[in-house]
Amino acid sequence: MKFAESYYTSIGKRVFNVWIEGREAIKELDLFALVGKDTAYDFSQVVNVTDEMLYIKFESVVGNPIVCGILIEALD
Repeated sequence: MKFAESYYTSIGKRVFNVWIEGREAIKELDLFALVGKDTAYDFSQVVNVTDEMLYIKFESVVGNPIVCGILIEALD
């Protein structure tokens, strides 16, 4: 997943969790606190999808979650 905080300029304005395939993958992500404004943050995780549907949930803690892109690669 590709993230960047493009709006807020202070800590704690946008905080969210990310769930992948029913498991919490990222807890309380605050992009500005982690990397600042307009700076890319990449997150990757290998998951096993057994039903041909990848389930991703973005859960708000403060404000609305944001994601800039999702890259999915199949591993053989």
